[in-house]
Amino acid sequence: MEIKPQPKRNGFATFSLVLAIAALASTLTMTIVIPIFLAILSIMFGLLSRGNTSMSNHALAGVIVACSALLINIAVGGFSFLSFPTPMQNSSIGQWSMTPTSK
Repeated sequence: MEIKPQPKRNGFATFSLVLAIAALASTLTMTIVIPIFLAILSIMFGLLSRGNTSMSNHALAGVIVACSALLINIAVGGFSFLSFPTPMQNSSIGQWSMTPTSK
């Protein structure tokens, strides 16, 4: 019986994929900082896992999923900031006026 050598596992590549999935899942929480932080870490670990060789499938998937999570999070965050008015734009209560009112 011949024993086949096990393929070398790359911990950074696997961790990159796990962080990318966590970043994609955390975009559903509608927070901005946590998914961006996780996506940047995932991209860094995916690129660090490469070393002097070609990128493994786990690392490539981690980088692609992290980039998509980053783009989705920036798009949703930008849309939410641009579409919802600030409280002072929509209310007549509490508006400040520099002209004196006559009674």
